[in-house]
Amino acid sequence: MKIGLLGMALNSNNYGVTALGISQLNVLEKIMKKNKITNVEYYVFSSEEQNELDKCAKALALNNKLISKNLMTIKAGFTGIKSIKKAIKECDYVIDLTYGDSFSDIYGKKIFYLYSVPKKISNKYNKLIIGPQTIGPYKSNIVSKYAKQILKKAKIICVRDEKSLDIAKKLTKRNDIILTSDLAMELPYTKTELQGDKFKIGINISELLWNSSNEENKEKYGIVLDYKKLIENILNKFTNDKYEIHIITHVFSRDDSKGEYGLAKKIHSEFPNTILAPKFNNPIEAKNYMSGLDLFLGSRMHATIGAFSSGVPIIPISYSRKFEGLYGSIKYNYGINLRDTTIEKGLEHIDYCINNYEKMKDDLKKSFEEALNRNKTYYELLERIIK
Repeated sequence: MKIGLLGMALNSNNYGVTALGISQLNVLEKIMKKNKITNVEYYVFSSEEQNELDKCAKALALNNKLISKNLMTIKAGFTGIKSIKKAIKECDYVIDLTYGDSFSDIYGKKIFYLYSVPKKISNKYNKLIIGPQTIGPYKSNIVSKYAKQILKKAKIICVRDEKSLDIAKKLTKRNDIILTSDLAMELPYTKTELQGDKFKIGINISELLWNSSNEENKEKYGIVLDYKKLIENILNKFTNDKYEIHIITHVFSRDDSKGEYGLAKKIHSEFPNTILAPKFNNPIEAKNYMSGLDLFLGSRMHATIGAFSSGVPIIPISYSRKFEGLYGSIKYNYGINLRDTTIEKGLEHIDYCINNYEKMKDDLKKSFEEALNRNKTYYELLERIIK
């Protein structure tokens, strides 16, 4: 059996993307093991080289093979598309996650179309499974119509929030769309105990939002406040004898002085009483570390998912409706919506959360259980198809 893995990665510097890929692979491996299906080849449509995938397979102790299929050959035009088409034709199924939130034009039309080409090819052979992800939003009517064509022909559609469910139903008129949660909710981890008696608050800072002007953030994402000032106010307010701030990065660059880790180091130097979390080797290490916190604030959604699914109450700092969609769908409503608040209200909300900490923990348990139940539906659906 050959299964295509599209719109996910297993060794990306963006640990949210890697968390999705590992979690999807874990689901498939459980199904194969339970049903005694062997000699499976997973075609990984990404930019990862075969030697990288071999290391991943060894680290994850996979029972089956990972095969590199370079998605970037699409950029070579006809020849590249022909190569991808041949690989997709060999697959029994192609599972696409579009990196969680990129089946949309919020990151630009070019990225949308690049990721849509293999979907169209997969549909031609009736192999496409749209795995749990956010659908939309769509600024362009042309992009929306293109997404509609893909969704209508997909073998299965799974979405991770109710807003996406509404959009997918409206576009396709289909009644068989499955509501799940995010697959990274089930990324494995080992509980960590961080030393010290202070209340430990983790904070994940978006380099993209930090380095963009207020005008750029408003135009791209509808953000109505100064993100940089909000973060600085949080650090000033909660770096004291009672609280301990841990600056946590979930997206890394090859050069530690650049990217989000470079930004974290810079902010740590300006706020020396904070703790700079180490550079993690993978999303599992990051989740292990976050599990030792008391509270987590984050602008990277999969960083918040890592903390949330390890039992740590979170305050998502949201620049996109995917946050409200995912967490609202499982009735966990403790986020700061950057598109509809002020710095003052944001700080007041954090105070409210800390003052209602026990309620947050109770709500988290209920919401997490709901997320797992929804993902079980996806597991069972895939199992019926594959076996």
